[in-house]
Parts: sequence; C-alpha cells; structure tokens
Amino acid sequence: MSSNLVFVVAAFLLALGAPAFVRLVPGRGSRFALPGVVLLMVGATGLAAWAASNLALHGLATADAPPRFAEAIRGDTASSAVEAVWIVGLLVGFVLVAIALLRSRPVPIWSPILILAFVVIEMALVGTNVAETIGFAALCLGVAAAAAASFRRS
Repeated sequence: MSSNLVFVVAAFLLALGAPAFVRLVPGRGSRFALPGVVLLMVGATGLAAWAASNLALHGLATADAPPRFAEAIRGDTASSAVEAVWIVGLLVGFVLVAIALLRSRPVPIWSPILILAFVVIEMALVGTNVAETIGFAALCLGVAAAAAASFRRS
C-alpha cells in the first residue's frame, strides 16, 4: 500500500517538474522536449490514476468486499487501454526528453544516459524488483542532474 502512495506523490511531482525540461533545452533540443513533456504529463496523470485504483483495490481487499468489485476494476478493457497509454506516455516521454538533453547538452552526458537506462531496464526487466530499483535510481539521478542544471539557469 505504501508503494502506491509513493507512486501518487511521484506522479504529482513529475507533473509539476516536467515543464522545466522545456525551459532547460532551448534550440536544438526543444523539438523533442515539448512532445516529451506532454507525454510525461499524460503518463504522470495515468500513473496517479493507476496508483489510486490500486489503493482502492487494497481497500476492497481489507474490507472483505466481494471479489466481483475488484474484478470490475481490474478486468475492464478500458482500464487496460488507459494503463497502456500512460505506460507508453511515460517511457516515450522520457526517451524524448533524454534525446532533447543529449542534443542541447545543458546537463552532463551521463544524465540523459541514466534516463535512457531507466527506460531500457523497465522494458527489458519488468517485474524484477532489484532491476526496477536500479532503474528508478538511475532515473532519479538523471532527473536530479537536470533539476540542478535548471536551478543554475534561473
């Protein structure tokens, strides 16, 4: 349950911070930054909704609700489609932002490489807790370097 709360907070923080990428990459990278940020916003919104539905499922499970309620939340085709949209939005958004950072070079080269490493790890090793932890650590380091560069510019 606590991991879902972390996902909700992370989604809101991502939605608040993602627009800084557009400001950070003028010129050569801006062509990739804006669509990347839009996709990140879609992904962050979907991530928050997904985590909230997981919290609802947890609440149903602890309240001994009939299984049909949980099946209605998880078994819906629309929810699977929405889940696919936000996952693709996050991953493609991070790829586009990393390309923008690589093209405009406002951050050290390792920052966008770590962001890309997160995407590769998420795609290749999904469901592996250790790999996902490493992937999220890479993402945090890569984005932290971009945040530091953004603060230096202001």
